[in-house]
Amino acid sequence: MRKIFLVLPIVLALCVFLVWGVTPPYGTLDFFQVGDALSETQHQALGWGFLEPDTHGGNWGGLATTLDPLSDKKTRVIWANGSADSFEERSATFVMTVPKKCEPLICNRQRLRAEKLTLRYLDGQANDDFIVLWKNPKGNWELIDVVVTDPSTSEQWVTREINLVDKIPAQYRIGGNKQLMFKLVATGNAWSLFGTYGQVAFDYIMLGQ
Repeated sequence: MRKIFLVLPIVLALCVFLVWGVTPPYGTLDFFQVGDALSETQHQALGWGFLEPDTHGGNWGGLATTLDPLSDKKTRVIWANGSADSFEERSATFVMTVPKKCEPLICNRQRLRAEKLTLRYLDGQANDDFIVLWKNPKGNWELIDVVVTDPSTSEQWVTREINLVDKIPAQYRIGGNKQLMFKLVATGNAWSLFGTYGQVAFDYIMLGQ
């Protein structure tokens, strides 16, 4: 019996990794692979643009040759071509879950609470500025981060970590399969090739301790 109890957590952890398709860093509570159909369904992704570069081609900051092991080399924008220039049309939402418990290979059982949100986004040729909001229990959106990108026309993938400790009350970040809904909103003006590519692309998002 003891052998069964020792093996079971490892098997469960491996199953999670297979669903994600990658092995997230130690301490990761939830992993959203933008561009992966299963992950998008699991994270209730809404408002995202076309799958790229599959749909329109393009370099996308060298995504096809990225060395980031967490990337599946697929991306979507939050403000898609053909969308109106309005707050809602400039945005995309997703839900991250703070699990009820951690397996040994995923996170530390003693500190099971969400403390950071990590975003990998493309700082490209457009004005890729954006804001991040959290939906509080009353149903209102609260601003938790403002991202100002490099104004140059060079393209680079950037990993940004948002500290949630002083942004979201602790009771909503503690494990128990609690869900946190986030919204990403593009704030820059549409660029010259917006009609083809849209604006502000994301690769993956992680919720961590």
